[in-house]
Amino acid sequence: MKKIRITKITKMAIIALSLVSIAALSTACGSSSDDKKESKTSTSTNTKTVKVSLKDDVSGMSVTPASIEVEAGTNLKLVVTNDGTVVHNLSTEDGKFKTADLTPFSSADLEIGKVEKSTELNCAIPGHKEAGMFMNIVVK
Repeated sequence: MKKIRITKITKMAIIALSLVSIAALSTACGSSSDDKKESKTSTSTNTKTVKVSLKDDVSGMSVTPASIEVEAGTNLKLVVTNDGTVVHNLSTEDGKFKTADLTPFSSADLEIGKVEKSTELNCAIPGHKEAGMFMNIVVK
């Protein structure tokens, strides 16, 4: 019977491959269908949560989604993420509800509460709304 010799490099390679495999498996198994949804509505409490992305690139500035529809009286919560390269925020027209200024890749919840009328939200940093960084909440 021949004896197999395992070197330090071989051991390190086996450990590294094992860790990569574990990470890949936990990532694949860890996401749920709710993570992939743009918005989630609970009809029992008439609450809607929407993921919102603030972006800037060579084509301009934008908010995604650009518009959302809700029924009157819906409690609205926005999960706002700055996917851009500069500081952004999101604010109602009257400034009553506003996120903090978000650095790139940071996020914040914006609790709007009960929505009774259509309104516009925008980035309150000078020039950003004019560059296209706004969204509409439409009450049906």
